[in-house]
Amino acid sequence: MVDRVLALREIRPELVHAPSIALPHVRGIATLDDGLLLLEDLDAVLSLDEEESVGRALSPPPIASAQ
Repeated sequence: MVDRVLALREIRPELVHAPSIALPHVRGIATLDDGLLLLEDLDAVLSLDEEESVGRALSPPPIASAQ
């Protein structure tokens, strides 16, 4: 888990592979030029309350109606 995000980058699907051994909570591994990226299964890691909190945080703010 991270406390904050400094940058986002797109990962080409062909770079993502299933783990070759059982790794709890890991859905995939991407091989990048500068290392490996583990793709977590958030449903397995987060509680329902945490998932809802993340959903609210990622939702766009409501648009104020013009009066």
